[in-house]
Amino acid sequence: MNIFIGVKPDRTTLGLLSRYRGQEHEGLTKLFRQKLEEVKTSLVIADDEHLLRRLQGQAKVLQDFLEALETAPSVLERLK
Repeated sequence: MNIFIGVKPDRTTLGLLSRYRGQEHEGLTKLFRQKLEEVKTSLVIADDEHLLRRLQGQAKVLQDFLEALETAPSVLERLK
């Protein structure tokens, strides 16, 4: 389950996520993708359990956000 879309998607949130995919936000989306890759790399070398859990949480949030950006338009269309 995606923390940004959830089981009962909100049309306002889906609309915002759909509009976010536009050209003007491309740089910020690229930054989120880059940060996700950095967190994944850190996960590979993490040797502390607490750090590992924290990095897993960060990766999950970044991944969910990026997935929400991709799926929001189709979910919003289904709700219409």
